[in-house]
Amino acid sequence: MEESVAKELQSLSPQFSGWDDVMRRYDTQLYRSDHEDIPDEHVRTVQEVHNILETILRVCTKSGHLRDTWDFPAKLDLLLYGQETDVQSRKTGVTFTLGIYHREIFLRSQLHCPLYIRNMGDEFWSCFVELRSLGNFQFVENAVPSSQEARKIMKGFKNVKSNIFQIIRNYIVLEAYEGRSDDLGSLEIKWPLTAPWAEIIGNAAKAFGYFYRINYMLYRVDYERNR
Repeated sequence: MEESVAKELQSLSPQFSGWDDVMRRYDTQLYRSDHEDIPDEHVRTVQEVHNILETILRVCTKSGHLRDTWDFPAKLDLLLYGQETDVQSRKTGVTFTLGIYHREIFLRSQLHCPLYIRNMGDEFWSCFVELRSLGNFQFVENAVPSSQEARKIMKGFKNVKSNIFQIIRNYIVLEAYEGRSDDLGSLEIKWPLTAPWAEIIGNAAKAFGYFYRINYMLYRVDYERNR
């Protein structure tokens, strides 16, 4: 584990039992039967969860010695069965999201300028391989082709086991049949909420670094082309 992350974990570890209490309370309140009226108690708990997620995101942005700045304080968005906290890179404009949904913690990032996937070398694709060792990692497709022929090709080359295969397949089909792949999809990695905080934070920091590298390589090609 990177030394800076290890120091952050050492500093945060006294708070972990309190974080567990917050999450247990959050889970109880979130899954109560009545969702129409949100009591003040739940509003306070939501803010506590947001503070925890923002703290983890701050650790992530500090790790890896990334030459970037971030738009803290992070933004809070509510989901039906969870919530998410967003922070944006001021250099690349890419948004990174840490959230909770159905008793899992997830880290998500959009794929920036996917048009330039065709310019990527082995270093780019090696990041995807590394991400598989850090949690439940998956490519989440967004845009799908509108033509029947393109959809037939997508179905014929269906492969749910390889994220790399899915990204390349979707990219080629969207470029060939739609003429654009700018809304290709996003990257997401998840951990059970019951996992130890040290494990979640350590893996989230590493995954954040890979998400950032993937997007930075795409951003760099776009930047050079538009100078």
